[in-house]
Amino acid sequence: MNPRSLQSSVMFLHPFRLSNTAELHPAGIYCIITEQEELCGISFIAWRTVAAFLQVPALGTWSLHTRQLPISLDELATSLAADRASVTLRLVCASA
Repeated sequence: MNPRSLQSSVMFLHPFRLSNTAELHPAGIYCIITEQEELCGISFIAWRTVAAFLQVPALGTWSLHTRQLPISLDELATSLAADRASVTLRLVCASA
């Protein structure tokens, strides 16, 4: 099995919390590191995600060190959806 790491970024418009930490993370652009392994024994190339990490602090934030917090991709999707929903709610309330 050949492992690989992928990097992507996500933007939070509001401060947020993760279930595995008590700290409040500020709004910003965060790096997501996804570890994947190749699935063997099939007739095409496929990959399975085995771990995902959120790098803190946010990109562009000065810090002496960074940390990689384990995160489930489901929790990340839920957190981003909640972040976007609060923007939509504010826009609807402002136009009313």
